[in-house]
Amino acid sequence: MPQPEEIVWHVLTHEHKDHSTDWYWALGLLTVVGTGASILFGNILLGLILLIGGISIGTLNVRGPREHQVKLDARGATLDGTLYAWKSVDAFWIHVDQAKEEPRLYLTTHSLLMPRIIIPLDSADHSEQVRTLCLKYAKEAEEEDRKPFLIEHISEIFGL
Repeated sequence: MPQPEEIVWHVLTHEHKDHSTDWYWALGLLTVVGTGASILFGNILLGLILLIGGISIGTLNVRGPREHQVKLDARGATLDGTLYAWKSVDAFWIHVDQAKEEPRLYLTTHSLLMPRIIIPLDSADHSEQVRTLCLKYAKEAEEEDRKPFLIEHISEIFGL
């Protein structure tokens, strides 16, 4: 069976979780208290960061997920027109969360701003095709290199 030279699929940015009104009140209260305490103690920059962060989290949750086009080919991984070239990819791996049956492609890169790119896949069946294509251009990560970052846990908690 010939392997595809290009794979294209569409994914949502995140799984949308409906939050109660109390959740938004708690987010707002924590944002205001944290910002106020930071300013009170003379750390205006931290207060500004907390305010922007709280507003951003609230806005992202109200807006819901967006659909993105993903393409893997000989050049690299393309997400909505942004190319992540294979030469900038250190390693990749595919993880299937058995509880959610949610396969994801992980790319680790040389970038300081985005050291890890997480791309949801269509289905577990699709993951083998993606793995085969990625193996042509990048190495698969060792098991010890597959540890999740703290920010990944935080974004899962907030549903981002």
